[in-house]
Amino acid sequence: MKHPVLALCVALLATGAVAQETADPPKLQKALSGRTAGAPQDCVTLRRVKGQQSFDSNSIIFRVQGGTLYRNDATGTCKKIGNGRSIILDDPSGRLCKGDAVTVVDLRTGHDFGICRMSAFTPYTRN
Repeated sequence: MKHPVLALCVALLATGAVAQETADPPKLQKALSGRTAGAPQDCVTLRRVKGQQSFDSNSIIFRVQGGTLYRNDATGTCKKIGNGRSIILDDPSGRLCKGDAVTVVDLRTGHDFGICRMSAFTPYTRN
């Protein structure tokens, strides 16, 4: 390689950019503090979900019975969940699963805010 210093600088810059992009927002860090992540799961049972909240354009926390939180880093844009906005799933199975497409809707006005696709659900339990 002719320019090993240049290649190293580019690699360091790329690493820094990735680290910045993957840093969790402070409110999400606070919501998950004092909890331990478990093995990701493919689905959550909807009847156990007691609430949902988004923290950025992709991270959603589902609160379920028993106090466990499930984090989902959806693809697409699932922002602004809460304050009257929720996700709508057109599936009678009673489960929300990895790969499911959901629509963010304002329940008061019916306004549609777009579609996102669920990823794996990571459970967080209290330490």
